[in-house]
Formats: sequence, C-alpha cells, structure tokens
Amino acid sequence: LWDIPLKDINADLLQDAIIAEAQRPANNRDRKPISAKRLKNEWGLVTAVLHKYRKDLDLDDIRLPTVTRRMVELPPARQVIEIIRGTEIELPVLLAAWLSFTMSEIKGLTKSQSVNGDYLTIRSVVVNTSDGPYRKELAKNETRNRRHRIPVYIKELIDRVPGDEIVPMSSSALYHKWIRLQKKHSMDP
Repeated sequence: LWDIPLKDINADLLQDAIIAEAQRPANNRDRKPISAKRLKNEWGLVTAVLHKYRKDLDLDDIRLPTVTRRMVELPPARQVIEIIRGTEIELPVLLAAWLSFTMSEIKGLTKSQSVNGDYLTIRSVVVNTSDGPYRKELAKNETRNRRHRIPVYIKELIDRVPGDEIVPMSSSALYHKWIRLQKKHSMDP
C-alpha cells in the first residue's frame, strides 16, 4: 500500500494487503508469520489515516485474522519462590510478583529516587529502544505511577544491592536467567 496513492485505495486492495501481510514472516528465527495482534495494530494505523483522508471508504467488510488469546499456566507461587530464592533474579521477580511492578518499572527503580524509608515509589521507568535502554520520568499510564510499602524481606534484598540502581541487569539477562532456572528445575517456560 505504501506506493499506492490514497485516492486509488479501495476495499479490495485493503483486503488483499491484509492477506499478504498476514503471511509475511516476522523477524524471528523460525520465520513464522506475524501475529494476528500485530496485524490488528498495523491495521489501526492504516484506518486512522483512511478515516482522516478517505472518509468515503467503507471498511465494514474488511476482515482481519482472529487474535487468539493464549492461556498461560502459571507455576505455583511456592515453586517459583523455591527456584528464585538466593539467585540474582530473586529481587526483580519478587518486585513483579509481590508488588505487581512491570519490567520497565523495576528497571526504573533507584535507591536515591524510589526508596523513601519503608516506601517504594515509581518515579521513572526504563524502556528498551533500538538505541538501548531509555529512562523516562513517568510511566505511560498515569495509574502506574504509585507508591507501595516495601515488605520487610524485599527491603532487606534492596539494602544488599550495591550501588543506586536496584536491578542493574538488563531485561534480556533477567529473562534468560529465568528460562535457565526453569529448565534446571524442570518447569515449562
């Protein structure tokens, strides 16, 4: 569609483009096609442009692949705690599980800015970009900027961290360490 002038786009061209895009390989090792969710997000961009510049187009008959919801079976909390206890990922996993922090929130935590006595406050987040990690002052969703009382055990773990950054390892390193621990303990990732 990039090379087609907006005035020449019609519903048939759009449907053909969706079918072709649904078969495009994603940037992954197994060369599987892009997900239905990604295609839906791409379609959102296209329709925003079309609604602004081609109000005459009827998009009601355009069909997208169905987004299938994954059912993720979580291991029991006791099993997770046994696996992570004493490892370098114990603190970030507990922050996620116990305080419901996202990875970007966990990566944004610092002792100097986030810890105030017995409270932990989200003051910034760290997101991954093509240029590497990027620190933002506030989370995308305002309701995510919040303050929690720090459980005693987590406070002890934070106090043991050298330096200001509470979780200094990369998101990717955390993920791969978790996968290795799961395999070591015969859990499905």
